[in-house]
Parts: sequence; C-alpha cells; structure tokens
Amino acid sequence: MKIMIIDTDINAVRIFKQYTKEIKGITVSGTFSDGIRALSFARSHKVDLVVLDIKISGMNGIELAKVLRAIYPEIQLIFTT
Repeated sequence: MKIMIIDTDINAVRIFKQYTKEIKGITVSGTFSDGIRALSFARSHKVDLVVLDIKISGMNGIELAKVLRAIYPEIQLIFTT
C-alpha cells in the first residue's frame, strides 16, 4: 500500500513515518506540507491512502480530499487536526 502524508507539523510527519516502517507492505510515497505540491505529486503517482491535516497551506485538507477523490475514487483518506 502506497501512502502520502500531508501535514504542516514536521514532528507529526516524522512520527507517522516511523510508525509505518513497522507495518509490512506500507510504503510512504511522499510527504508534503502544502496541498498544491501534494496534488501535483498525486496526479502522477497513484497512492492508496492519504493522511492529511485539515489545515495546510495552498489549499485546505478538505478541498484537497475532494480533488484527490475525483482523481482516485477508491482512495482512502484519514484526516488529522
């Protein structure tokens, strides 16, 4: 499973990446603090799961989730705040 982490809190990203290393079959494809950059990445790199903060720069997490769902209808989303 390929995941993408989007959060402005660098410590939250670091901790989440550390936890995912312990789970077999999970690959962190990218980490971002900006919604626009994350969307650009997602357009060319399919991911299965996105962990995203609601408050991010560029576009908020809710808006980004709507666009990601339009691109990949089966994508799984986990919101953090």
